[in-house]
Amino acid sequence: MLRYLLVIATYTLKKYSKKMKNKYLSLVRRIGKNRAIVAIARILAETIFTMLKKDVDFVDGIIPLTEKKVRKMIERANSVSGEINIQENIKLISSKGFRSLSTKPFSWKIEE
Repeated sequence: MLRYLLVIATYTLKKYSKKMKNKYLSLVRRIGKNRAIVAIARILAETIFTMLKKDVDFVDGIIPLTEKKVRKMIERANSVSGEINIQENIKLISSKGFRSLSTKPFSWKIEE
């Protein structure tokens, strides 16, 4: 029963953990799909045992990187130094030789 539960958990783990997916794909090339799933289930069992023994949380290596990227994106969005206003963008586009296909000038006015 435990093996069955670990195998089911392994299918989810290989889908969401980049590290385990890479390990799974390298094992598939050498030993085949079914044995690779059982091997990853064994690694999962060892990880769970170690987590319980040392009383620590599971940390996948990709999560801190993602959080770091999100923080950097928020910092860039909040920074004023990189902003270019609309008039500067229009001048930049005109200087590059792009023309408008419309004969009407662009307007921000909303007509009711």
